[in-house]
Amino acid sequence: MPIIVRNGIKLAFEDRGAGKPAFVFVHGTSCNRSFFAPQAEHFARRHRVVSLDLRGHGESDKPPGPYPIAAYADDIATIIEQAGLGRSSRSVTAWAA
Repeated sequence: MPIIVRNGIKLAFEDRGAGKPAFVFVHGTSCNRSFFAPQAEHFARRHRVVSLDLRGHGESDKPPGPYPIAAYADDIATIIEQAGLGRSSRSVTAWAA
């Protein structure tokens, strides 16, 4: 599992498949990247799929909060940039309470 470090915080993600457009799966506040495992498996047959653990979730670091939406957005942008996905990726987001 790849790790990207942003401002000293380790962000875990899974990168699989190949093909365009790429998909980025972003889980909600009460789960982790495994939430999208069935969808990631399906789309990875024909597309590159990145599923990530937001800070404070899954295998990413859990620094003291708070975790503002802006920090999540910056983390996601960093993963997209560092993984070389560029602007042609598609994001699938599910915010679960």
